[in-house]
Amino acid sequence: MTDSTNAPMMGALPPPPGVTPNFVDPPSIQGGLVAVLIVSITVSTFCIMARMAARLPNRFANAGWDDYTSFVAWLSLIAYSALGFECNKYGIGIHMWNVPAPDVVQLAKIVNIAQIIYSVPLYLTKLSILIQYLRIFVVSLSGATFYTIQGLIWLNLAYYIAITFALVFACNPREKVWNPSVPGSCINQEDLFIITAVVNVITNILILVLPLNCLRKLQMPFQRKLGISLIFATGIFAVFTSIIWLVKIIQYADSPDISYNAAVVGEWTNAELTAGIVIGCMPTFPQFYRQSIPKASAGLRGYWTRARTSLLTRRTLAAKGVMGEP
Repeated sequence: MTDSTNAPMMGALPPPPGVTPNFVDPPSIQGGLVAVLIVSITVSTFCIMARMAARLPNRFANAGWDDYTSFVAWLSLIAYSALGFECNKYGIGIHMWNVPAPDVVQLAKIVNIAQIIYSVPLYLTKLSILIQYLRIFVVSLSGATFYTIQGLIWLNLAYYIAITFALVFACNPREKVWNPSVPGSCINQEDLFIITAVVNVITNILILVLPLNCLRKLQMPFQRKLGISLIFATGIFAVFTSIIWLVKIIQYADSPDISYNAAVVGEWTNAELTAGIVIGCMPTFPQFYRQSIPKASAGLRGYWTRARTSLLTRRTLAAKGVMGEP
């Protein structure tokens, strides 16, 4: 009987012709994914803290559901990013022929969990932005703007609930999601991801256009209208990231190299989620600037004044001491 401990290590996928599997130091794009995750957490955390700081002087009296949903979206983004770091232990960003088969099974489990919870930060971010639009642009519970925003809120909710259930029950038995060798059946998840990416692009475009159309109708000085328009126009980045995500999903739809492809797709999903949080927080930045920057400047001026006074005092005392010597 062959000792299984002496059996040669096998990759989860046969290597291409002329390629030798490398299980010791394989080529990897994990560094790029880690960098994106760190930037995502850092930028989103700064934006949320700035948003909370803008509400702090009034003890959150002017905080609304858009602030609360944005905060929960940020927490769920942190959880989503944590799964990305966990995936590094099991070969994400490495070609599957360089990843041991047991590691790919574990990787597939974590990726499936990430796919399921992905809808949470995505929907909450969009919900926060749409609730913010209600606060800013809607003066009565009627009209085209009100019904458009309400339609986007509820249609997105219905869609992401449906997607979440579809991913939870994608295979029967469920184990087949991460272990294709198990007998059973699965829905076509690639088509599901493509549809989700298309929906994201469409809703991101609508969320981008909606405030610009509302601002066009407002009576205010041109310079102020332009400044506010530029704030909301940052939504272009969310549209851009969702389009890139769609392109990558289509590009890798028929590729069996799941461990490598998941890293590329993961970079763009994190970028999209982060962009949504940044865009939702942008309207609070002017208030944060007005409240925080003067205080910080005054604090720095006070520090340098005290430091300069202390230095001059020491020099004066030193000079007196020298002059007082016989």
